[in-house]
Amino acid sequence: MRNQFKIGLSLTIVAVLTLPSLKVQAALLVSSGETGSILCYDEQTGDFIDTFVPFDSGGLKRPIGLTYGPDINLYVSNVDVNNPANDSILRYDGETGAFIDTFVLPGSGDLKRPADLIFGPDNNLYVSSLAGQGIRRYDGKTGVFIDVVYDTDPSGGQNLNVSGMAFGPDNNLYFSTNFPSSGILRYNTNTGVVDTFVPADIAPEIPGGLAFGLDNNLYVGEFSPNGGISRYDGQTGALIDTFVPAGSGGLNTPSLGVTFGPDNNLYVSSYGNSSVLRYNGQTGAFINTFVFTGSGGLNGPESLTFSPTPVPEPYKRFKRGVRHRCGLPSAMERHRFPATGQMTCWDSSGNLIPCAGTGHDGEIQAGATLRYRDNGNGTITDLNTKLAWEKQSDDGSIHDQNTLYTWDDAFGVHVAELNAANFAGHNDWRVPNAKELQSIVNYENFNPAVSAAFNNNCSGSTVLTGSCTAVSFYWSSTTVAFTPSLAWDVNFNGVVAAIDKSFKSHVRAVRGGSP
Repeated sequence: MRNQFKIGLSLTIVAVLTLPSLKVQAALLVSSGETGSILCYDEQTGDFIDTFVPFDSGGLKRPIGLTYGPDINLYVSNVDVNNPANDSILRYDGETGAFIDTFVLPGSGDLKRPADLIFGPDNNLYVSSLAGQGIRRYDGKTGVFIDVVYDTDPSGGQNLNVSGMAFGPDNNLYFSTNFPSSGILRYNTNTGVVDTFVPADIAPEIPGGLAFGLDNNLYVGEFSPNGGISRYDGQTGALIDTFVPAGSGGLNTPSLGVTFGPDNNLYVSSYGNSSVLRYNGQTGAFINTFVFTGSGGLNGPESLTFSPTPVPEPYKRFKRGVRHRCGLPSAMERHRFPATGQMTCWDSSGNLIPCAGTGHDGEIQAGATLRYRDNGNGTITDLNTKLAWEKQSDDGSIHDQNTLYTWDDAFGVHVAELNAANFAGHNDWRVPNAKELQSIVNYENFNPAVSAAFNNNCSGSTVLTGSCTAVSFYWSSTTVAFTPSLAWDVNFNGVVAAIDKSFKSHVRAVRGGSP
């Protein structure tokens, strides 16, 4: 530790957070195509909770793709098999599942057989089509048609069927095509140019759902009874391996539901036997059948998504006939202060002990479960506080974890340069206050004490290929009131200290705030 403590004012402060002991977790939503409903399951156990959106709510016939929008409401691609002229995108309240409106009207932009849907870095809605319509883009606030992103096969010019989509760490759009040829295409969001990322000779025969993992590689499912999950290099498109072999754990026809959960494991909707399977996110080994065949009436699972904010557990159970809630918690609950992340207990001698009955933090785990989303543009969103954090790198750029600043330069140099460059499309970056900075400390970890979102693939990385955190002090914007020449610094082994503003520390910028 650097000797930066001012003489006579050397101190270490550990923040004590007084929080209600209400454990929280997310919910897993699955579109049940054959029953025309959206079902809700417990994130940790896979137990059925409730029908979040019933058949025919708002005209729902066959839900395919699911995604949460920037407004934290649920958007659903709706296919009406009996009357295709009614195909649409429907919006439902993220808390209650109540129908809000038809966000994209039937026929808008020649919408036909919408499949996957995803909000892009521009906050607009991208919709794929299995009726030769490629990908359409709609205004993310109004649902008004903007343009055709891409709709023709790059080799033959024929109309293009697109199933799964995902934005990559480079902010480009990757999408799977199965007609007239199979493969994974890449849409450059800056230039509008489309190229072939994974060619047909190494692509799944019928590519379906796809997702990027924490290793920044691309995972693609094959929509067939003998389909598995293939892994491709996230930068080159080269085939790495068959991450999940066909039939593993009973896998049968993986559909659009290919996603990494809050536990960093891979969840796959197995269409052929109406279940959801879970695989180890690092090895691909089968863990368990997470949602059993037919649970809650599940029939033909198309897509799946985890609610972007944890749901307080008491709302997820039946208690003497009280209906438990599957959607997002209220605004007040959504923005509860994060937990410390500690899940282990030790005695006074430092020996590891069982947590049950101790009353330690590792047992109570008060506060909101730590959950983050890598936005693919050099930033990380805290899904509890809604703060967006600058990622740090190991490449000598302005984001480099090893660059040090005085307190004044944290504002006048680091943050000023980010705003001048309109980093990640924004110019309201700032130095975080002391409580904000402490909120991303994960006290279960050390060297550094952060969650994996802030510390992965660091060596030599850019903010698009990895994430770094120095095991050292970071400036906050908060001055020490009793000695204003000092400011509060947070060390990412969990220590908070008062440090002279003339010394140099690290800086991680933030934007947004908790209402």
